Amino acid sequence: MKKDSLSVKIVERIKNAGVTDIRAKVTNKFNYVAHVRFSIDQEGRLTDWGCDGYYRECEEGFCIHCAAVKDTFGADIETVAVDPSYKDSVLSESVSDIESEPDVDDTANEASFQSLVSDLAVDMDNSEPEEDIELPSFSQTDDMPGYSYTEEETDDKSGMWEEQESAKPDHEEDSVESVYDPEEFDEEEKDENDFDEDMSPREMSILLGTDTDNGEEVYLYPNNTEFVLHNNIGIIGTMGTGKTQFTKSLVTQFHLNDKDNYDGMPIGMLIFDYKGDYNETKPDFSETVGAMIVKPYKIPYNPFALNLKKVNIPLLPLHTANNFMETVSKIYNLGAKQMNILLECIIAAYKLRGIDLENEKTWRRPAPTFEDVFHVYENSPEGNVKDSLSAVMNKLHNFRIFESDVNKTVSLSQMLKNIVVMDISGYDEDIQGLVVAITLDQFYSQMQTFGSSRTNGKLRQLRTLILVDEADNFMKMGFPSLRKIMKEGREFGVGVILSTQSLTHFSGSDDDYSRYILTWIVHNVNDLKHKDIEFVLKQKSKSSETEKMYLAIKGLKKHRSVVKISDNQPLMIQDKPFWELYNELHKKAKD
Repeated sequence: MKKDSLSVKIVERIKNAGVTDIRAKVTNKFNYVAHVRFSIDQEGRLTDWGCDGYYRECEEGFCIHCAAVKDTFGADIETVAVDPSYKDSVLSESVSDIESEPDVDDTANEASFQSLVSDLAVDMDNSEPEEDIELPSFSQTDDMPGYSYTEEETDDKSGMWEEQESAKPDHEEDSVESVYDPEEFDEEEKDENDFDEDMSPREMSILLGTDTDNGEEVYLYPNNTEFVLHNNIGIIGTMGTGKTQFTKSLVTQFHLNDKDNYDGMPIGMLIFDYKGDYNETKPDFSETVGAMIVKPYKIPYNPFALNLKKVNIPLLPLHTANNFMETVSKIYNLGAKQMNILLECIIAAYKLRGIDLENEKTWRRPAPTFEDVFHVYENSPEGNVKDSLSAVMNKLHNFRIFESDVNKTVSLSQMLKNIVVMDISGYDEDIQGLVVAITLDQFYSQMQTFGSSRTNGKLRQLRTLILVDEADNFMKMGFPSLRKIMKEGREFGVGVILSTQSLTHFSGSDDDYSRYILTWIVHNVNDLKHKDIEFVLKQKSKSSETEKMYLAIKGLKKHRSVVKISDNQPLMIQDKPFWELYNELHKKAKD
């Protein structure tokens, strides 16, 4: 069905306990795909809906994607519950059969929380809350889908993961292509490897450009492990050489070609935009890929959220608190005493949310926000001291970097069902570094919960691409999360694209990011040195090949580059720039 330039295709139906879950793909004229989920009860009522295109609009009504699927069913849906409170009640009842804690009025929660902040501030060394203090109860968040612990639950969690298997996140669900037929339904559980022919693993192909020697098209095959082992890519070029146009084209093609990914899984993307090249001021890109633009103002993910796995490390809240503390201290050069104060405030905020460092049963409660930590600090004796920690805490508080309402936070993995542009252009360098570092810390932590990406022979499923534009701004800070993602990401279907203006940013780095990169696209570089070519592109020292490469790169014109993939010989190509791809997409849409 096509309506208003949207194409709707029903791909899966699953019936469980009388509720029919519908999965659909909605494609716009630029081939951007939104994945829609509907739940219909036994009486034919639409009780829950949502998509990965505009998830916030779906909380209050129907976004354009959900509306298109709803219109597809027409009379099949007798009544539609659009009351958000009704939708929430259905969600809370249907997601899990585990007994949840009773709801408590949010105003009472916050009043109780503020009272506890004041009580705790009297003695920051008090590690346990008073037994006669009733800790506030908070509603579930998207970070912890379908689970809530009560105090009566035992340590036996054997059933926990069985429950999660039936309610696992969209990015882990099996996608089975089928045609919707209301007269037929198969209630048997589908085998995860039982794909229809249309959804069988295929080879993705990304057009890089054309070989200037023979005119042949040059492709990257990102999910073919025989072609490239991983998707860490270095894109180099001085300003004005076409580097950004090439990078936009590359990212757009990854998005448009994810239908050929393993089981058609959409590829999430996280773009750190230092110059404003990918934000809403460049609608040709943001609208083509359906990007969600996020600025360092009330960022919706929670940096203190606990990313749980089947087997968690002991003291997980402490590790999460320590990661945040170390990141902040590295950016703002905090001393040992200030680091310890910040760590104690974070731990205290966890306790005020009813989260015990050692008790895993409490870890699924909503984590504290930065504002919770700030209030603990503000009400502590140290909150009156004017020092560098005070300046940092007040700056993060005043700029409202992170969302303060725990009920409005989502997990970073949920955000990355979209293409997310983290627009940090125009912000102070310290805020830029903080946002990138904490976001990558969160991503690395969540990446470990994904499990290995699926493979089929030589083909590997891709899940997420991270693009750091003008990466030298971040690389010089030496944060470990970026290096760890690049080193370990292949197993989880994660690739990293680093875009910089000089090869020196790689050869001079203590972290030596170049060792984790197999694909290089090098445009003209002003400050090119022979040693950079030898070090980064693995050319022999003072050889004729190095001299030839040096002269080739120095002579490159705009939209031309040298491409080296794995151990293959370098090729000189005419780039496939984004403006050319954009014009082709528009012409195709009009036809």
